[in-house]
Amino acid sequence: RSLSLARRSAHIMDLGCGGGWFSIAAARANPACRVEAIDRDGRLLDWGRYYYERLRNQGAKMGTISFQEKDVASLPWEDLEET
Repeated sequence: RSLSLARRSAHIMDLGCGGGWFSIAAARANPACRVEAIDRDGRLLDWGRYYYERLRNQGAKMGTISFQEKDVASLPWEDLEET
């Protein structure tokens, strides 16, 4: 169901993304989307970055993913409410 929504979305936030598996799947499902992959564990984000770049270098058509090391609690929820 989530990937079905990702296919129709222009912007996706994957909160607590870990290694970015859903972020990568969403970017593959919709090459026109922009994904913000957010987690507080930088080591897991490094794995996501590695696999994302590996797939892109192999020619996979994918949306863009921005891997960000942040604590979800520190996000500006008031500003994000409308989106």
